[in-house]
Amino acid sequence: MGWESDDAKKKQGPDMRKLRKVLKMSQQEDVTPLQAISHKDLVAKYSLFKNSVGFQKGTIYHPCGATDVSPSEAFPDSRVIYADINDKSMLALRDTGYEAHIVDALTFNPGPVDVLILLNPAIQPDVPASFVKEGGYILSNDYVHHRTATMLRGLDCELIAIIHNTEKGLVFDRDHPEEYWQEIETDEEFKKAPLCIGVVTYDFAKKIVGMIIGEQENILKGYMYIIDKIQNQKLAGVSDVEDSISEINLTYKGKLLVLPTGIPRKKATGDDIFVFQKKPLQATGN
Repeated sequence: MGWESDDAKKKQGPDMRKLRKVLKMSQQEDVTPLQAISHKDLVAKYSLFKNSVGFQKGTIYHPCGATDVSPSEAFPDSRVIYADINDKSMLALRDTGYEAHIVDALTFNPGPVDVLILLNPAIQPDVPASFVKEGGYILSNDYVHHRTATMLRGLDCELIAIIHNTEKGLVFDRDHPEEYWQEIETDEEFKKAPLCIGVVTYDFAKKIVGMIIGEQENILKGYMYIIDKIQNQKLAGVSDVEDSISEINLTYKGKLLVLPTGIPRKKATGDDIFVFQKKPLQATGN
């Protein structure tokens, strides 16, 4: 109006048009655009698989992988198909020249594939696995919240190897890979068991067994005994028990504890790469 004093103008507050403009610019600056990215450790594992089984080139299918394009680097002479329901991830891949489909992997048909890669997918593996050719391969991990490799074991797939790191480096381990599903049986195996999310370590179990049972021997049996007693509500001094997929949260004699319920396996961890081969179809006679 032209007659307000400077003090009156200050009391009116900030210019909202300018403020909205500044906030919009700030929000745009804070949002980092998605980019296709490959991971050196995965490229190394896929390359080891390729060299170990003699795979040359073919069709690679990698659903539910977000912006991970490690397969394209590991299989440069192959057609690599990416599929994800997340449009931003797939658009980021398309912008870089990759074949990326914005679809639900449970309804998408990629056609016959030679190699299927499943790492922490938020879906069960049966649908994507159905497109793998006879004699083709599936590479997956067995992350505790998805258990993809464990589910693949129940399909028409044979576990032929596990790719994991050792003191000598990365290995394509064909030596009794089925031992992955066998839990350790002795304290000696417990001490040597590899670290893995969702399973208990020897040192931690020893601490808990000493605290609750008061023993320093037979740690494996002692820890399993404690978990069993807690889950059956038969351990004195325990309250506020919350039992989840991989751990128990509880109060023991006033002390808060988080106890992993998983026992280490004899071989590998859920973070390793499990190599399956699609079994031949059974011939049916008349």
